[in-house]
Amino acid sequence: MVFANVKIIRVIEKKFKDLNEQDLDGHERFASKEEMYATYSTYYNKTVDENTLVKIIRFELI
Repeated sequence: MVFANVKIIRVIEKKFKDLNEQDLDGHERFASKEEMYATYSTYYNKTVDENTLVKIIRFELI
């Protein structure tokens, strides 16, 4: 089953502490950074903090 066809247009790697509003656009919002780190820690089954690297993948539907 195909969900969507996309073209990756950009991949950015940053630490969580360096994310800006544009980086977070379209993503889940949290009441605090602590809540965000705790949520992502459960998603990835490892400790996530301000120094954890994250990849932001920008894409367009094709």
